[in-house]
Amino acid sequence: MNRRIPPRQILYPGNLLKIFLGSIFPSKIDEKYFNEFFKKFFKSKEENTFIPVNKARVGIYLIVEFLKKKFSKKKILMSPLTVYDIVNMVLCAGCYPDFIDFKKDSFDIDIDKLDQKLALDKDICAVLICNYQINTNIEEILKVTKKYKVEVILDCAISITSTLKKKSIVDYVNYSVFSFNLFKVIQSIHGGAVITSDNEFKDFLRNRQENWSIYNYRDLLNYFIKGVQIKILTFPLIYELFTFNLFKFGDLKNIKFIQNLSKNDPNPERKNNLNNSYKKKMNNGQVLEIYKNLEKTFLKREEREHNFLLYEEGIKNDYLKLIDRKKNLEEKNSYINFPILIKDDKKKLFSEHLYKNNIDHTKYFYRSCDDIECFKDFGEQCINSQYISKNIILLPIHNSLNDKKISQNIKIINSFLKY
Repeated sequence: MNRRIPPRQILYPGNLLKIFLGSIFPSKIDEKYFNEFFKKFFKSKEENTFIPVNKARVGIYLIVEFLKKKFSKKKILMSPLTVYDIVNMVLCAGCYPDFIDFKKDSFDIDIDKLDQKLALDKDICAVLICNYQINTNIEEILKVTKKYKVEVILDCAISITSTLKKKSIVDYVNYSVFSFNLFKVIQSIHGGAVITSDNEFKDFLRNRQENWSIYNYRDLLNYFIKGVQIKILTFPLIYELFTFNLFKFGDLKNIKFIQNLSKNDPNPERKNNLNNSYKKKMNNGQVLEIYKNLEKTFLKREEREHNFLLYEEGIKNDYLKLIDRKKNLEEKNSYINFPILIKDDKKKLFSEHLYKNNIDHTKYFYRSCDDIECFKDFGEQCINSQYISKNIILLPIHNSLNDKKISQNIKIINSFLKY
């Protein structure tokens, strides 16, 4: 029996009960130790400080709030291909998102459009980049933003281990965020970090969170229950016999409530005020679980990179297009999954082909938020972002996949629509 890996890679190895019980009498995080541990582990530059926050998106909210005040500007230039709540964080901070498109078949922001927008609009205080894979033009982006004296915010929620020229990607900007939860590379019950070299912002961040309460067992109860459910549903035998077939049935029969189980943002809505549930701080039990998982993270990244490269070299089909990626030995992505663009409106057919051959995949990545009704009044219509959102399929590259299984998958993938 070939073990199939969950498409969202939701394998949570941590001690959920220990974290939950530890939140009955929650203890405060030692921020100095938190910073020293992360800084040493990521070998980050001296100016950087790692500061805990309850979610990466809350970190983005606080960064935007600070930059609006610092520069007296109210626009954030950003890609629309993201969780819709990131757009809400910009709105809650009192700013306005201004969507900018990618280059065709790429996760890279269009440099020419970036230059034009920054030249024409003097109310932009930052460019928010979601780092899915390392942007092949990140250094060009930094040159353009420096020319116009605009900051870059790097969202590394799914790319914590990304490096460029042997340095963490966060060393290239003044503001970035990490995310830790049941679905991320570094897993815990909830959490995040802001990484910054701006001393003024460090003080702002601490003062802003000073009166926020620490997560307790009531706050974490839903996450604990969800984590237990995930552990059960992703147990290999249960996943093989039930969970995979449930998602397969839901997708093939287009049953929305089953499809929504694998979506990270099933019901988008616009918000202008930060929910009180976001005004929380991680407790020490959550952080200890993050520490435990950190040591394994880069080793797992190397194994996922191996699987990624096998797919990249092996997939050859006229109906499939790989996302543009600079093949540079000095770049190391986090390799969360393997993205494929499906040409000629054949995504449904390709997904059926994969399901027929029992190959795990997910049809959903992120929405293009410029195409969501409540956000359509912000910025341009981003046709390349919309195309990626509607035509992408993600293959798992989890560590448990071996070369033989990937080789079998490649043969099946390459046989798509070849009779």
